[in-house]
Amino acid sequence: GFTKKITVMQGTKAIFLQGGKYQGDLPPGTYTADSVLEFLKTLNFYEKTTIVLVDDGDIPVDFSIGSLRTSENFDAGVKVRMVVKIDKPILMFDNLMKSRPHLEIMDLLSNIRNELLNVLQSKIKGYSFEDLYGNLELRKELQQDFEFNLTTTLSRWGFQLVHLPYFDYDESYWEDIIQQRGALSRELVEKREKMRRE
Repeated sequence: GFTKKITVMQGTKAIFLQGGKYQGDLPPGTYTADSVLEFLKTLNFYEKTTIVLVDDGDIPVDFSIGSLRTSENFDAGVKVRMVVKIDKPILMFDNLMKSRPHLEIMDLLSNIRNELLNVLQSKIKGYSFEDLYGNLELRKELQQDFEFNLTTTLSRWGFQLVHLPYFDYDESYWEDIIQQRGALSRELVEKREKMRRE
C-alpha cells in the first residue's frame, strides 16, 4: 500500500487533479494516505493523480517591459510590480504546466509580457516623449488600461491580480534625451518630481 508520507511545506499548498478535474487541495502539513483521503473525499486512489505544488497566497512579482516607441520613435519602457495569486489551478495547469514538472514565475511573465507589450505599444506610439513624461493624467490612463488588460490576461491563465502597487516609466531609457534637452527637460523633471510627491 501507500505508506509514504506527503509533506506540504509552509507557504505552499498541494493541488490534486484527477482526470482533468480539481479534487481539492492540501494545506501545509504532513499527510499519510488516510489523512489525504479524509481531506479529499472525492479522490480515487486507483486513478492516476497529478499533484501540483503552488504558492499559497499572494505572490509579488516585479517586471519591466521595454522596446516601446513614442510617437517620435524614442525608446520607452515601463516598470511594474504586481501581486498575484493562483485563482483557478486547473486553468493554470492546463495552459501553463502542460507536461512540465515545474512552473517558474518567469515562464508566466514571458507570456504576460508579450501580450501587454502590444497593448502598451499601441497606446504609447500615439504620444510624444513630452506628453508621456510630463502628463500625470495620461500616466494614470495608461496604468488603468494596463491594469485592465493585465487582469484579463492573468485570469485566462488561472491567476488573479490582487494589486498593482507600482506602475511607472522606466526612466533609464530617457536619461540621454533629458540631458540633450537641457532647459526644456529641467522643467519636465521638476514637473515629474512634483507628480511623484503627489
